[in-house]
Amino acid sequence: EEDRRDRPARPLPAGVITLRHAQRLGGALLISGLVVTALVGATQFVIALILVTLIIAYNAGVKKTPFGAPLMGACRLTNWLLALSIVDLTMSVGLLALPIFFYVTSLTLLSQIETTAHTKMAIYACAVGMMITAITLVLLNATDLLPHSWALLLVGAGLTLILQRLYHALNELTPANIQQAVTTLVLGIIPLDAIMVFAGAQWWGGVVVISLWFCARLYARRLAIT
Repeated sequence: EEDRRDRPARPLPAGVITLRHAQRLGGALLISGLVVTALVGATQFVIALILVTLIIAYNAGVKKTPFGAPLMGACRLTNWLLALSIVDLTMSVGLLALPIFFYVTSLTLLSQIETTAHTKMAIYACAVGMMITAITLVLLNATDLLPHSWALLLVGAGLTLILQRLYHALNELTPANIQQAVTTLVLGIIPLDAIMVFAGAQWWGGVVVISLWFCARLYARRLAIT
């Protein structure tokens, strides 16, 4: 009902795909993911099972509660832990997933007002969350968990752009400005992913990931991504 009212162009309310088909496809993808991770290893399967549980809980109704935003952040954190589990997943390695938790939690808080723009508190909360994300990345770099200090330049540039978007939305509190800020934040997940790849893989892997940002920008001009 919410999408039919506020986002009629989305596939479900637009009738491009039926609810039953969407549910079947989603279920098939979840099961396929569990099967693949089970083939990789027991650790990966357990993490994937936790991730699936969190996703189901979020969509089952938790997203409409105050726990919705942190639960979405936990989903993304678990997703990163799944990727990090390919290496030796120690406590220190697991700390590398903290930035994405703060980032996505803040993003989700902002997205909750993208169709109504009824309060500025979500913008303030998002700005604080973005700064916490940046501080966490700096601390990870200071403790050598996140190498390549030059990557912090990417963090600084991204934070500056995000805060500019939020400031604009704060001055002109409209759904369009909130949606523009949300789009910027969604695209910002890609550079965050790239920083993690730069930290744990060959440099060219990070370059490949960051190049996806440009592809996503082109995609965002044609279709709404929020």
